[in-house]
Amino acid sequence: MRFFVAMFSHETNTFSTIPTDRRQFEARDLRYGGEILETYRGTGTCLGGMIDTAAARGVTLAPSIAAAASPAGRVTKDVYRDVTERLLADLRAAGLLDGVLLDLHGAMVPEGSEDGTEGSEDGTEGSEDGTEGSEDGTEGSEDGTEGSEDGTVNSEDGEGDLLAAVRATVGDTVPIAVTLDFHANVTETMARSATLLHGYKTYPHVDMAERGREATERLIDVASRRLSPTVAFRQTRLLPPLGRQGTARGPMRRLYDRAAEMERIPRVISISIFAGFPLADIRDAGLSVYVVTDGDRALADRLADELGAVAWEHRQEFVHTALPVADAVAQAIAIDGRPVILADMADNTGGGAAGDGTEILRELLRVGARGATVACLWDPEAAAACARAGVGARVTLDVGGKIDDRHGAPVRVTGRVRTLSDGRFLHKGPMLRGLEGRLGVTAVLDVDDVKIILISLRWQTLDPEMLRVVGIDPTGEKIVVVKSTIHYRAAFEPLAHTILEVDAPGLSSSNLARFAFTRVRRPIFPLDPL
Repeated sequence: MRFFVAMFSHETNTFSTIPTDRRQFEARDLRYGGEILETYRGTGTCLGGMIDTAAARGVTLAPSIAAAASPAGRVTKDVYRDVTERLLADLRAAGLLDGVLLDLHGAMVPEGSEDGTEGSEDGTEGSEDGTEGSEDGTEGSEDGTEGSEDGTVNSEDGEGDLLAAVRATVGDTVPIAVTLDFHANVTETMARSATLLHGYKTYPHVDMAERGREATERLIDVASRRLSPTVAFRQTRLLPPLGRQGTARGPMRRLYDRAAEMERIPRVISISIFAGFPLADIRDAGLSVYVVTDGDRALADRLADELGAVAWEHRQEFVHTALPVADAVAQAIAIDGRPVILADMADNTGGGAAGDGTEILRELLRVGARGATVACLWDPEAAAACARAGVGARVTLDVGGKIDDRHGAPVRVTGRVRTLSDGRFLHKGPMLRGLEGRLGVTAVLDVDDVKIILISLRWQTLDPEMLRVVGIDPTGEKIVVVKSTIHYRAAFEPLAHTILEVDAPGLSSSNLARFAFTRVRRPIFPLDPL
């Protein structure tokens, strides 16, 4: 067998002022052809799972492009066009194919959708109780095949546009299997254009390689005509905040426990529950359910409806609360044990925030905290200044708060340059294991034993190696501030004495009332009191 393989991945925070341009992709990942196989083989990623499974099953891969950037604002038109055109050109040139494997995100929004409108004149649609299509708060067609007859889609649907173009290129008979992020905002076009969608089942995302393996195995089964996938896709009237999407506990754990039971039913191929990315202000943002059976439409419909009803029944459990900054810092100092992790959830670059938020740092300095590390603050200007000064030098700098007015003002600090690094490290945690990380020029500025890790390339603090690479042992610190919402828990939770979630300002906040939504379908919970 011969499969085409490619990746195009971005999680777009439409409230962010940082454009996701070519430089953002080059800083994270932009690879071509055989380089993809060499880079991702054996890694804890979807591509890694695809590559390893293909090798084990004797499948030849035709690699195209792997493009990924850290979450930020809309993907610029030129990058979206260039990556899509390269992928489609490679697809046309690939010759005879038995299948297509795509590693996508599911929450990518290209430029050009800012001023578009869709839906009713007042921005609302649906029944008075916030449901559409059924009494349990779900909507969508029975088989995910609704949409325009000519295949056109809204420009805010980055993956839908791409998948529709891939389907038009390969025709109706070549199966397409796609891995999607847990936070995918799945659309009817995505469900219609792909043969199979496989969403991560964990948040933190520790099952990416497993999903890549699953997608490849199922694609082999479909190409060999051993399976005949039938899909039921449902959107709900839920927009879950990121802070309550974790799968270790809470409403998502309940949903996936039930889904695991369902997957043991004969003829069920797979079930994905996409929590959605709430900070993409698009019509289709929110929680959705995707059930695949082997030719049993009635079973797929029944299970999808049940999962949608369970999610709706427990909607209040998705509401998230966290500690004010001053309270969180005071509690952390008072706790007898180390390390205390302060999760700066609203300044998570993995959710499209700037990564240069200052309010927790400001409070730590105000109260004279000691034995604290802030990991990691994105400030290329400050990192470069430290590098020019050299290790051991004392410098006075304004750090953070330089991107927008949503993450706190810059903080003037005087400290000693403790270490410098090129920011290269190897992920060793449960997430992205084996993949190289790059933080760019990195400096540790020690301000009266509050150590600020300054990085030049935006990256979420999800691996303790980001501290160790600059000589800081996280277990030796009294307080560690991590700019992450949930992902940090995979590697930091086993090290932590206590974890405190902090309600600081920022564009990845789980307090959705802070955002002016204009395009998401309404009514939707918790934005509306359904």
